[in-house]
Amino acid sequence: MLSVCHTVVPEKEDNVISYQASSPDEGALVRGAATIGFEFHTRKPDRVTIRAMDRDIEYEILNILEFTSDRKRMGVVVREEDGKIKLYVKGADNIIFDRLSKEYNKEMRKNCYEQLEEYATKGYRTLCFAMAEIDPEVYQDWARRFHEASISIDRREQKLAEIAEEIENNLLLVGATAIEDKLQEGVPETIKALMKAGIRIWMLTGDKRETAINIAQSSALTTQSTSLLILDKKSYDETFLKLESFVETSRQFIRDKVEFALVINGHALHHAFIGEARRLFAELCMNCRAVICCRMTPIQKAEIVDMVKSIDDHIVLSIGDGANDVAMIQAASVGVGITGEEGLRAASASDYSIAQFRFLQKLLLVHGTWNLDRTVKVILYSFYKNITLYIIELWFALFSAFSGQTIFERWTIALFNVIFSSWPPVILGLFDRPLPEEILLKHTFLYEEFQKNSFSLYMFALWLFVSLWHSLLLFFLTYLFMAHEVVWSNGRVGGWLMLGNACYTYTVATVCLKSLLECDSWNFVQVFFSIGSIISWFVFLIFYSMLWPFLPFASDMCGMATIMMSSGTFWMGFIFVPTITLLFDFIVKGTINVCVHVARSTY
Repeated sequence: MLSVCHTVVPEKEDNVISYQASSPDEGALVRGAATIGFEFHTRKPDRVTIRAMDRDIEYEILNILEFTSDRKRMGVVVREEDGKIKLYVKGADNIIFDRLSKEYNKEMRKNCYEQLEEYATKGYRTLCFAMAEIDPEVYQDWARRFHEASISIDRREQKLAEIAEEIENNLLLVGATAIEDKLQEGVPETIKALMKAGIRIWMLTGDKRETAINIAQSSALTTQSTSLLILDKKSYDETFLKLESFVETSRQFIRDKVEFALVINGHALHHAFIGEARRLFAELCMNCRAVICCRMTPIQKAEIVDMVKSIDDHIVLSIGDGANDVAMIQAASVGVGITGEEGLRAASASDYSIAQFRFLQKLLLVHGTWNLDRTVKVILYSFYKNITLYIIELWFALFSAFSGQTIFERWTIALFNVIFSSWPPVILGLFDRPLPEEILLKHTFLYEEFQKNSFSLYMFALWLFVSLWHSLLLFFLTYLFMAHEVVWSNGRVGGWLMLGNACYTYTVATVCLKSLLECDSWNFVQVFFSIGSIISWFVFLIFYSMLWPFLPFASDMCGMATIMMSSGTFWMGFIFVPTITLLFDFIVKGTINVCVHVARSTY
């Protein structure tokens, strides 16, 4: 059975056979059979050949009963060399036991179940194997209906499952296998770090309860001192009563500061989603340090994710490595797929793809913290720079009798967000690092602290106040500097556009320098684009003021660059107005940086 009941494809190179399998478990079983003398070496479209007991044995593959997450089993119908037709089936123990012949030796079934329990407590993944000999006449009728279902357009998978169910009964138990599913490097350390960061971790698996509990302990999701609340009832009433009891127990555990976790299987979970039990289940899960769900179907995994998302709008991240995790990954707020032995189905359906589970620590604690801080800064900064510029028009209206006259030339207003202040928020959102990677990985609690303090109405109101304060200073300080009209060499005066362009220059300089003040770490790119944005305004001004009379455009701005740049008053204002405007921000930011430096030294 190990060498025949599978969909593995052999590849021979230099007399060495390697196996391409849809899952690592299936490949391991075929390799295991080969090591004890039953080597699968040839697959044709309708035949497989194995070498057993020093001779080749050929089996005709009549039908393949595909594995699905609902069936939890796969099988093949084969014709042996002597003409006998046999069905080989492998799958989860509960699925196989339910389909054994009633005349089957109960003592042997009990012994097998005890062996499976022992394997499960050691954290092994188990499978049961069974077979049945099929009467040729019965097979002919069944094969005809199986073919009709396989070419059906409507509900093909459901029809195939129903036809397979007809033949997968009265089975004889052949044996069981156990495979060690080793954890990747760094899994326990990663889970510990994430839990210290305030992240709640749930384990959703299709394995047996004992296997799931063992894996949870070996991966540091639970410890020997963790009290386990096991929910495995098979009816709604029993599940509801157990949930009520566990909710009270969890509240007491919280008061007594006892570490506990919930363990629930697929049957109980089905009832826990119904009616009032759903509310109790949600409360119990939110009280637990960890939740372990075993014997889960892919749909149940997705339902768990949807339930958690609906509780206080929690942000849910799902991480998986196999096709069974795709529904869960797609239902989550953020999905992460692990590439590897289980294939690329999970990675293809995810938002982020990583090679190993331990990379999740850096993805969340480092890049997650950085990106949260950057995003908040970009949002607040974008509001700040626009309010600062456009509120200046309001202050000017006080002097223009609200006539509708603008202080800034219309094209300079239009290009403020397009060119002159476009790069600072982009660079701030790409390169700023509030804390070094080493500190974030060492002190994982900072992840939760950044979430608590990243954005609030108070912070938003503070930035609004800073925007209004800066606009006041920029306008009135510029107004004071330009109180006496700037006279050019030919006797012309700068006029209102001189005031407007000088104020615009100081505003561009202020908002670009403000982005540098908000950066917690400086590098060449940030400085280059912030200073470059200011320079881009001067370059634009020079060319823009030269268009008239060569082009019938911007006649008001003709010669404005020469007027401004030849004025000592303008350059004095260019130094003092942004400096005075940002002085308070500089003092506050400097004080904060000193405190952070002291904190780092303490750590």
